[in-house]
Amino acid sequence: MNKNYAAYLMLIGATFFWSTNFLLGKFLTDIPPLFIGTARFSVAFLIFLPSLWRSRSSLPKGPVLWAVLAMGFTGIFLFNPMLYLGLHYTTSINATMLNAFTPLVVAVMSHFWLKEKLTKSKSFGLTLSILGIIFIAAQGSVQHLIELRLNPGDLIIILSTVMWALYTLLIKVTSNRLNPTQGTGLAMLAGLLFLIPATIIQGTFAPLPSLSLRTLSVLIYLGVFPSVVSFLLWNTAVHKVGPTVSGMFNNFIPVFNVILATQILHEQLYRYHIIGFLLVFTGVLIASGLLNASPTKTEKVSTFE
Repeated sequence: MNKNYAAYLMLIGATFFWSTNFLLGKFLTDIPPLFIGTARFSVAFLIFLPSLWRSRSSLPKGPVLWAVLAMGFTGIFLFNPMLYLGLHYTTSINATMLNAFTPLVVAVMSHFWLKEKLTKSKSFGLTLSILGIIFIAAQGSVQHLIELRLNPGDLIIILSTVMWALYTLLIKVTSNRLNPTQGTGLAMLAGLLFLIPATIIQGTFAPLPSLSLRTLSVLIYLGVFPSVVSFLLWNTAVHKVGPTVSGMFNNFIPVFNVILATQILHEQLYRYHIIGFLLVFTGVLIASGLLNASPTKTEKVSTFE
């Protein structure tokens, strides 16, 4: 088996907990997205704070510090609010299909920025995985694809995929100076520097409703698992296998989302779900090199040295 199998398990774990984020979001529909982000990442940052305090003497300076600020701005501050905002103007089917192109955006940007070679196996696996998500979103029907219409919300969703791609690439280029715990915690702190003022400004126009015990419990869960656990697993794996291979695993999020919806919300599982799952899973196996006899080569990485 490929020597990076532990990193692949981390990516699967990260995407699993991120999928629960979408599911539990149904209980927070009356809470402004910016407040959700601020509460979620405040909880996460408090968990990282002791570790960051112990390593304060080695905190980044110069170009690396600017890169960390960019990580917070793109992956913490902009990505989720843009995703939620886009969903106000477009359908969940459109959003799912457009989100499926995140690995492609990561691969293209990695090729031009990190000079990472996009091999035939990665290209084929990427294509297969994207087709799997499109198959699920279109419910296995060409007619559903024909009837889809693009709108301004779709452009916002596309921009959110670019923000996540930038965040993923920045993890890789800062990993030679920061360990995963430092990088993740500092990115969340940087994101809060943007989230907190934006939330305060939003609060002057849209007062926050009272928070129930259930809402607080969901916010704490989001701060621990989809934030601390998922981001730490993701950042560690990107350091090990690179942004392109890691990006392929993003397409497990809608797959896990459907599985959880059928088990928790008792939604029905259809044949097109199963076919789509198989396409996504096979595509990720091919792209990650798990079906190859020899391990994948280490990717060339840009640095700030």
